[in-house]
Amino acid sequence: MKKANRYNVDEKLAILREVEVAGNIQATCTKYGVSRDSFYRWQRAFSEEGLVGLENKAALSADLPE
Repeated sequence: MKKANRYNVDEKLAILREVEVAGNIQATCTKYGVSRDSFYRWQRAFSEEGLVGLENKAALSADLPE
């Protein structure tokens, strides 16, 4: 099972599409080991930004100055 931030754009899109077809978010998320929070974050990002929204973002380092 992958961590949610380890899925690439194509994998995230496939999961979003599978939910559209299956209509069951919980079952699809369980199948792929994705939290529903991650799913909804991907769904919102895709809705607002398209494929670019599904790209993995680098986490900000705590060592960076503000």
